[in-house]
Amino acid sequence: MLQVRTFGGLSVERDGAACGGAASRRKTLALLALLAATGKKGMSREKLVTHLWPESDATHGRDLLKHACYALRRDLDEPDLFLGQADLRLNPAVVASDVQAFEDALRQGDLAGAATLYAGPFLDGFYVDGAGEFEHWATAQRARLANRASTALGVKGSYPCAGFSRYRAIARPTLSSIHPIAPSYSARQIALLSFLRCCSPR
Repeated sequence: MLQVRTFGGLSVERDGAACGGAASRRKTLALLALLAATGKKGMSREKLVTHLWPESDATHGRDLLKHACYALRRDLDEPDLFLGQADLRLNPAVVASDVQAFEDALRQGDLAGAATLYAGPFLDGFYVDGAGEFEHWATAQRARLANRASTALGVKGSYPCAGFSRYRAIARPTLSSIHPIAPSYSARQIALLSFLRCCSPR
């Protein structure tokens, strides 16, 4: 199954290997990110065009979106990659995403699972030239997901979405002073918790 990874960057993988072609180009990756984050609801074709091709008129924008979808289906060899007509969404039978797995884990109360999935800020370091609407959307999603992660781990307040990698190697001091259930967390979860704690307002 294909995996869209949105935390700590943006990539598409199959069996642990990065996919190339259309799945490595910024506009088509951004399309996958939009649909991964919206999950079962999907997003209308008009909104997708507005986010990704704001300089195009309606007709040209629809053509560009159609070509992007075709290129992804072709290069990923998944003819059923997308579902829907007016609203597009990813087909969960052929592609999964860390962002939806994260949301599902939180809905189910699986805080440890959510912490494991949150590998860094949403779309960290990823941008699309000339797509201001996409950048505004990504910034809002990044803040929303960061706050959900901090809430899940009991860290109050929001924090800047940069520098997570600096905290991956944080040593375990007195873990009980970070969080009462910290001893049961993995090293990666402790690094995330330390990052959220260090970046949260005092």
